[in-house]
Amino acid sequence: MTLLTIVRPVQKPTGRCKKEVDTIVPWCYSIRTVTEKRVLPMMTHWYEAKKFKVDQFDMIVDWTYEDCAIRDCFDEEVSDVAEMERRCEAYLDTHYVARVRAMYDGVEMGSAVIGSCYAYDCSPEDDINDGIGGYLEDMVDEAVDQARTEAVAMLQRLKEDFLQ
Repeated sequence: MTLLTIVRPVQKPTGRCKKEVDTIVPWCYSIRTVTEKRVLPMMTHWYEAKKFKVDQFDMIVDWTYEDCAIRDCFDEEVSDVAEMERRCEAYLDTHYVARVRAMYDGVEMGSAVIGSCYAYDCSPEDDINDGIGGYLEDMVDEAVDQARTEAVAMLQRLKEDFLQ
């Protein structure tokens, strides 16, 4: 299965990110496709924030703490990085990674991950319920599209393995 994972952007002196891959969010997030390995550690604890259904898929939205420093993810010319770090250390805000999984019959068929999310003056669950600044809908669409593609490919493999 192909998983969507986070790639850290590199800051340019101009105040914009130099993206290593396609951008999903202006100036601070980017993603890449990785096959059969995850960028995030396998033992990361994920906190479930939301469950719902899209067509035949059970959707799970969860989050974990971001292990990348705020200073490495946000542009100091656009954001007050020192204040963001202070607020996170005081447990007022949270720097986190959000994940959306499309499940079918208990099996993960597709997923989308976005890192360096910043929940300002709220919990990650509240930020997720508010749509992660408008990006949650795109993440859900990506996970469902990936799940449908995987379901069709799996069906074809099953036909080849069991009906021939």
